[in-house]
Amino acid sequence: MPLFDKSAIKSDFSRAAKGSYEKSAELQKETAHKLFLMVKEEIKPKSRVLDLGSGTGFIAKNGNKIWNMVQIDITSAMCNISSSFAPAVNADMEFMPFKNNSFDCVISSLAIQWANDIKKVMGEANRVLRNEGKLFFTTFGKDTLKELDSTLTNFGYNGHISNFSEIENIRKLMKKSGFKDIICDTEKISMSYPDLLTLMKKIKNVGGGNKLVTRKKTLNKETLKRASEYYKSKFPSDGGIKASWQIIYVSGVKT
Repeated sequence: MPLFDKSAIKSDFSRAAKGSYEKSAELQKETAHKLFLMVKEEIKPKSRVLDLGSGTGFIAKNGNKIWNMVQIDITSAMCNISSSFAPAVNADMEFMPFKNNSFDCVISSLAIQWANDIKKVMGEANRVLRNEGKLFFTTFGKDTLKELDSTLTNFGYNGHISNFSEIENIRKLMKKSGFKDIICDTEKISMSYPDLLTLMKKIKNVGGGNKLVTRKKTLNKETLKRASEYYKSKFPSDGGIKASWQIIYVSGVKT
């Protein structure tokens, strides 16, 4: 059985793209910019670069001025926006519609955690890369939204909203997928929100949320109220609540 409901991923990110994604995606923009700067230091101008899960084109907006970029995203509404910066292909990163040895570099910012099989994405990236081509990506680590996870689990719901990874597991998967010179770094960020409802709306506005095939229905009002009180009592911050985000930065070279 697949981990995620791909139809839910498409519909939720489509709604976000047409709504307040651009205004709500501060963390996504900041992380994409940091990844862009990393890649800029390593990849020569005019190189052919593929962006996986490109969203609304945060990287291509500046990157396509330096490299020859192609974007891929599973959500057509995202592609409609990002295509103003570079060619955008509406497709699944687990099944890339590109020939072998097509790109000098593959990048991805906060997207591969939505894959049912992260190793397959890495394998596909390896396939489309030329010899000695480089893969750079960011993803959420296992400590991301750990407070939300703890709270929802306490009320009988699966708090894991995505496929959050551990650094050592990523390193092993990269090696098995045919990469060398693997570098993994991590950054932990703590943010404050007025209350649980605000946090959950923020996540929803950027297309996030529980898309597991086995997910339960949305919390009812009474449960949400009790969960909000629980969250605030356990994880207070500046008169509201805190939420943790762990960003993992990964790079590797095709063997």
